[in-house]
Amino acid sequence: MSVLPSPFHSLSAAYLGLVRPLQHLDLRSQSYQRNTIHMKYMLTWSERPQGSAIEYESAQKRILEVFTQWKAPANFKIELFVIRVGDWGGYMMLDCDDPTAVHKFCSMLPAFVFEARPVIPIEDAVRVELESIAFRDGLKAK
Repeated sequence: MSVLPSPFHSLSAAYLGLVRPLQHLDLRSQSYQRNTIHMKYMLTWSERPQGSAIEYESAQKRILEVFTQWKAPANFKIELFVIRVGDWGGYMMLDCDDPTAVHKFCSMLPAFVFEARPVIPIEDAVRVELESIAFRDGLKAK
């Protein structure tokens, strides 16, 4: 019995062994193979709607209690860490070799809605876009 909905049941996915029931996963083990490639991420966060002013005050206290005890993992190379003025949200640019460490950070503060976006330098983006254009331009018309 697969946990994936029927549109995801393809021969190629089954052939590659990508469709596995959840009961066979050991969630205690580290099944994710750590990547040796460092990836840059831009994290953004905003406050999750809470409710009353008292609930916001409680959330603010809890956020600061948790965050002041947090230590960045050794594999987090933080390049930018800023808060939006007058707002409960901010941005962090970091380099990390383990997406699960990024996910763990985003899971630490449930009062926020996080987005973690992999990013590349503009020079790399322009280079590969020019390569793609050259490839397309070199195709023979049918």
